Amino acid sequence: MIHSRRMNEAPSSFGKYFLTEKIATGGMAEIYLAKLVGPGGFEKFLIIKKIHPELSGERQFVEMFVAEAKTLVSLSHGNIVPIYELGMVDSTYFIAMEYIDGPTVEQLQKALKRGGQPLSSAMSAYICAEVLKGLDYAHRKGEGVIHRDLSPRNVMLSREGEVKLVDFGIAVGRGAGTSASVSTVDAPTGSYPHMSPEQARGETLDPRSDLFAVGILLWELLTGQTLFARKTDEETLKAVLEYPIPAPSTACPGTSTALDKICARALERERGDRYASAGEFLLALNHFLYSQSETVSPGDISSMVARNCPPTAAERSRPRTEAGPQRSGTVPLARPGLKRSGTVPMARPHGKQRAETVRTFATHVQFQSVLSSATPIHGVPIVDSPAAPTSASEERKEPSDITTPVPIAMGVTQEIPKQRSGERRMPLLIAGLVALGGIGAAVAVLSSS
Repeated sequence: MIHSRRMNEAPSSFGKYFLTEKIATGGMAEIYLAKLVGPGGFEKFLIIKKIHPELSGERQFVEMFVAEAKTLVSLSHGNIVPIYELGMVDSTYFIAMEYIDGPTVEQLQKALKRGGQPLSSAMSAYICAEVLKGLDYAHRKGEGVIHRDLSPRNVMLSREGEVKLVDFGIAVGRGAGTSASVSTVDAPTGSYPHMSPEQARGETLDPRSDLFAVGILLWELLTGQTLFARKTDEETLKAVLEYPIPAPSTACPGTSTALDKICARALERERGDRYASAGEFLLALNHFLYSQSETVSPGDISSMVARNCPPTAAERSRPRTEAGPQRSGTVPLARPGLKRSGTVPMARPHGKQRAETVRTFATHVQFQSVLSSATPIHGVPIVDSPAAPTSASEERKEPSDITTPVPIAMGVTQEIPKQRSGERRMPLLIAGLVALGGIGAAVAVLSSS
């Protein structure tokens, strides 16, 4: 479980990243806002999730941390936050993932409660429909992945209007097997107020457990209240297992009866009575949304986030991070006399390397490139054609070189500069053929006259 709060600290170097803010901490990991800095003022914000220093030597937690990265790297969907890299810096495992500029649903709920402005039914249904799109993909991808911790703090809303699922830290595959593989011995794993009854009992899970969690999310968005949360964990788990579940319209008059029915089916305690899949649940919400006069789009989500969760002063005044000496990357390529440009790998500095040990796995690839002076095609090197001069004064002047007479054809010789290292010239054979072709044309003209 991750508790989100900003803890400003001085920016520090972490491998190739700069950690600018510590924004959350939990039982297994620390979450940082980070920057990747490159040449020419390039900056990219992302999230670094580091395993707790006290747990970096614990095999069980390291395996869970690596398993999360392996789970996420296999998921590529617009409603799931992607990861860029699993790595290790000075024996500390980390995951680099996409930074979502915007609040969690939990933060939005608190802001709406302070303002006394609950979400509309259509907006609530739209957010849950977007969550179900991500879950439907995750449940069907490969052998399938069950999130197991689908709470309001693990659903994010970007300032561009996107809905994103985050934190697959305790996710398991559909083929996980026995209940022992998906629950702890002492207590169930996950957010107690947002788990299914079978998860609270420590039973083997299937994707319908996540659908129960989405049902809770929908109920709470519609009513602006919590469904199962109580003062103690014991009371909360008892509420999940036993307490009556009222229809959303009883807590928020005016809620559509269609949404009452959708919530009731999603929140059936017997999993066989729920929706069979995320796709079926999504279809029911889409039918409701299509029947409404109010339409919801990403632009509406963006406007709602801007009104209720504007950027903080700290977010608006984040300082720029100056890039240090570049160890690797790209620099502009400018060849003399050519109008075009490209990039070439920067050379790594020789000598003493940094003391820290950096290793990367999963999605990060170490790129290596070798430039050659020419790329042969059927034995003939490629010749770069310079731009045509606009006037005689703009013609390129080749530097003087030692020249060697080269026979062209029929006793005619031409002074051709020796080829310098790195340059590419037209092969002599082609030059000879061109000359022969010109002389043959002249002979043909003379014969006809």
